[in-house]
Amino acid sequence: MNSSRSFAFAADDISFVFLTSACLLFSFRAFAFLILGFDFLMFLSRVYLGEHWTSDVIGGILLGISLAFL
Repeated sequence: MNSSRSFAFAADDISFVFLTSACLLFSFRAFAFLILGFDFLMFLSRVYLGEHWTSDVIGGILLGISLAFL
């Protein structure tokens, strides 16, 4: 993914990752540990690298999971 250096609320890259992961979890529950581990690393990396604020990432997580249920 290309970083847009945008600090807008609800991180779009995290929303996409969690949307994809939630859809994968519906189909491949056996890989839940691997999928959720990847998600956790994405969460940490976005905050650690200063790409997003913690609240932006949490908003992106909630948005991505919500969209997966639609």
